[in-house]
Amino acid sequence: MRFTRSWFRNFRNLNSDRVVWHEGVNLLLGVNGSGKTNVLEGLNLLSGWGPFEQGRATASLIRWDKADEPAYLAAQVEGEECGEVVAKLSTRCLLRWNKKGIRAGQMRQHIPIIPFLPAHMALVEGSASNRRRLLDTVGALINPLYAIYLHQYRKLVYQKSLLLRRGVDAHLVERAIEPLAIWLWQVRDECVRLLKQGMEYVKDLLPSQIDIFFIPGGGGDAKDLRENYLMARAEHSPKERLAKSVLVGPHRDDVKLLAADRPAVQAFSRGHRRRVAFALAVAAAWSVHLRTGKKPILLLDEITAELDEEGRRILFDGLVKTGWQVFATTAELGTGAAFFSRYASSAVYHIQEGLIRS
Repeated sequence: MRFTRSWFRNFRNLNSDRVVWHEGVNLLLGVNGSGKTNVLEGLNLLSGWGPFEQGRATASLIRWDKADEPAYLAAQVEGEECGEVVAKLSTRCLLRWNKKGIRAGQMRQHIPIIPFLPAHMALVEGSASNRRRLLDTVGALINPLYAIYLHQYRKLVYQKSLLLRRGVDAHLVERAIEPLAIWLWQVRDECVRLLKQGMEYVKDLLPSQIDIFFIPGGGGDAKDLRENYLMARAEHSPKERLAKSVLVGPHRDDVKLLAADRPAVQAFSRGHRRRVAFALAVAAAWSVHLRTGKKPILLLDEITAELDEEGRRILFDGLVKTGWQVFATTAELGTGAAFFSRYASSAVYHIQEGLIRS
């Protein structure tokens, strides 16, 4: 899939007429605060994923001096599907696909997007919740039911936690949790297997071989995930009553990243950790492409940060090699433009105070 053109009105600081995008790599150049990341966030909204900052109110994305008016975003899409997507932002984000209203979860199936923001460095050096979000992104794109079942699971875990804190029997809620937890484990396990294959595809981006393992939250060593869940629940049930919290299930999952049997966070410098995190994002996109047959779109913010000359060359070569559409930002105006001038399958856009020009 690819965006062929887009326009923004009253969205953040952007005020653009129709912008025509390159089918390959689109490099967005501009100083900090110029609106580069806002372009990426707008495309993310149009694909059904919402604001980059989780929980952010939609109304806060409207241009501050036009707060009493809605914001509009629109884009033409071509590729495995063709169509137009429009987003109207007020107190909510309302999406239309080919002039018909559509839910955000359904929209994601039409335009598969994988973002990579500075915060995604936490895939390697952060907590398990960051790696779970990567699995959730892949899961939601390869299986339309994933986001629905994950939402139901989280609600039930919250209910069980309340019952445990009150000292009330949670058996009935646990019976409802069980099939959802096992199903989510199975999909996440599949996502990790796909990521392993994808890391072979992007091995040129890696400083060295990376091994990836799915660690079910509170689960045991049995090969069958259902058996794992039942054994872990039986083992942890007394501990849950004492801790008054749910200790087994997908909300506690993790993904282990090892380099030569050492945790990747310990094995690599910060620049190399950035390359590993970026490789994970590309591997996730490869997984989505493999399972859905649709070319994903990559949104990459400040991609040149903390990379040396060799790291930038490897990264840019890898981006072009994918054959996917890429939107990448950098504040390094001269360096970024000079690097991308080598590649025929790319275009450079300059952004200044919310205005986009090629």
